[in-house]
Amino acid sequence: MDSRKTIFLDTSILHEIAQYPTWAGCVFNFIEQNDYVLVVEVMHLIEIYKWRKYWGGVASFISSVPFVISENPENITKVEVTYYPQGISLPIAYNPAQSSLSKSELKQVIEILLKGKVSHLEQNYRNEYKNIWQSFLDNRKTFLPDNGKNYSDSELKTFFQWNVSNWLYATGHKAFLEKLVSTSQGIVVECFKSIYLPLLAIFVEYHNNKKNGKPSDVGDFYHLGIIPYVEFAILDNERHELIERINRESLFPQRLHSCNLKQFKQMVIRK
Repeated sequence: MDSRKTIFLDTSILHEIAQYPTWAGCVFNFIEQNDYVLVVEVMHLIEIYKWRKYWGGVASFISSVPFVISENPENITKVEVTYYPQGISLPIAYNPAQSSLSKSELKQVIEILLKGKVSHLEQNYRNEYKNIWQSFLDNRKTFLPDNGKNYSDSELKTFFQWNVSNWLYATGHKAFLEKLVSTSQGIVVECFKSIYLPLLAIFVEYHNNKKNGKPSDVGDFYHLGIIPYVEFAILDNERHELIERINRESLFPQRLHSCNLKQFKQMVIRK
């Protein structure tokens, strides 16, 4: 991928862009003028799937701007494991700049994906996401602060060490973990940003804030696996507020840059 900056638009933003062509044109100009590359991932298409009438609008916008399709967060984790403990840049699954497809052909490809492969992925997601959401609530019951009120620093460390390790184990990285154990090396969990940020979101919202949340949180937290690897993210109000809190309290090893739709509109219109 080239050296241009990356921008991530939440699915709700893409949905609005598809509804309002004038707004789409403004965002197109903003991306072009600021030399951004739009980062798209499979979860975008899974979430867009339910809005069939807007497939064409979403596909037209994505194909009109410089874009890449990133690897899914679980594949980003694989790259993080491969290069651990070094840092990585965003792994790319598909970069149309390296193909000879026209914009109209790229639009057709996106629509074909929505009609085909994404329909199966969406069905699998719909079958599982409520169970995953319920696991957030169930897991909260098994990890309560010893004093009954606030988590200590050691309890926070235990939470992330345990959950990042479990996540790695569950996603096929048993040999990597065993190698670390055999050499008596502790795992630096912050190196696994694609895991750490979603876990941090779950901890802040479900454990600290004691929210019960909603099943759609699963898709939001999945998106967060990519956010550490983009320069700028436009998110819904709830997730932007979460990122602001994370930055304010220095909960993540790097500063994350985001804004909500209202702020983005002010920024785009000003341009």
